[in-house]
Amino acid sequence: MKHVRRRFVNGETEDDGQDATDRDETDREDNPASAQETQQKRVQSFKTRTISTVAMIAGFLAIIYSGHVPLVVLVFSLQFLMVKELFMLARVAQKDLEIPGFRAQQWYFFFVATFYLYLRFIKNNLLVELTSSKYSAVFAWMLKRHTLISYSLYMAGFVMFVLSLKRGMYLYQFGQYAWTHMILMIIFVPSSFFVSNIFEGLIWLILPSALIITNDIMAYLAGKVSVSEPATSLLQLVALCLFCR
Repeated sequence: MKHVRRRFVNGETEDDGQDATDRDETDREDNPASAQETQQKRVQSFKTRTISTVAMIAGFLAIIYSGHVPLVVLVFSLQFLMVKELFMLARVAQKDLEIPGFRAQQWYFFFVATFYLYLRFIKNNLLVELTSSKYSAVFAWMLKRHTLISYSLYMAGFVMFVLSLKRGMYLYQFGQYAWTHMILMIIFVPSSFFVSNIFEGLIWLILPSALIITNDIMAYLAGKVSVSEPATSLLQLVALCLFCR
């Protein structure tokens, strides 16, 4: 889009504006030091991104090499961070101060969901490892009554929520209760099936992860190409996208 200014010279209209790209190029020509500084920042940003990308990929490969259990821990850690961030979005600190312990109820429901889903995966895949330890009797009892325990824990949380209701805060409390369950159903539950995929075969985790990593890298490179070379960006962008696919 061109941003054009017009002025009158001897009764005639004259354009004295340029589009954003032309102005940037003119500024770079007029100020070589600024252009060099911008180029140095781009190079430094590219180096930083490259180093961080290599480090994250290396760490991910190390966790994969460590086996299934470290991968499960990784998935749970990411879930914990996502849920924590989403819990903070709708939080009103002033209202939380008027309801002591209400924030802990959200985390209680999170760990109930964790207990229900992860213990199901453990029951199907790690039963031998767990029951062969010195805590085998405890795990055997929990696995045998897993559904009943999960239901009892959830109902206990629901009773605590009802008892914590305060006059004048009903709308906020029920909103937070609904928000908590939406996060668990939309974010936590689907992502928990990554754990099931891990035990079905590491390829079902590695393949989608590799596709996402490749897509992000190609999107970054395509963005850099399209910004630095407007004239040939379309062809290069198409080539990079085809490579990414």
